[in-house]
Amino acid sequence: MENLDKKNILVLDDNRNDLMLVKFVIMRMGFNPILIDQSSALIENLQKHKISLIVLDLDMPGLSGIDVLKKIKKVPSYKDIPIVMLTGNSEMSNVKTTIALGAVDYIVKPIDPMIFEGKVKRLIQSQDLEQKNNWVEYEVKKLTDQEIKLHMRKKIVSIGE
Repeated sequence: MENLDKKNILVLDDNRNDLMLVKFVIMRMGFNPILIDQSSALIENLQKHKISLIVLDLDMPGLSGIDVLKKIKKVPSYKDIPIVMLTGNSEMSNVKTTIALGAVDYIVKPIDPMIFEGKVKRLIQSQDLEQKNNWVEYEVKKLTDQEIKLHMRKKIVSIGE
């Protein structure tokens, strides 16, 4: 059973060893890992869970990580989920391509647990801060709107006097 208080991190990778390693690191960080090894299961899991971060293998059989990245970024309800590319391919052209397509970071295999944990923490914290800032901006706007309404009522009353 999924803990609703924990952030869900979806990992798509066809390598079972990599999935087990990231599962261990994600769980140690206090997050909920959702592991899939086939890109065909991605949409079902995106619909089933509230995902905070996607870790996506670049070199997958069938649809490549780039193809999956493009598909995710086209769907309005998923396009704002941060995506980290995970791959053994460190060619600069791949890094540039994935970042240009909307990935927020790039992790090169073999996975170093400390680097993986640091990047995931940074992305989750920046997402939390952004959500908090959006809430504060909403509260400020709401207060400002109320102040304007109060000020307008005051003017209306003074005109009537």
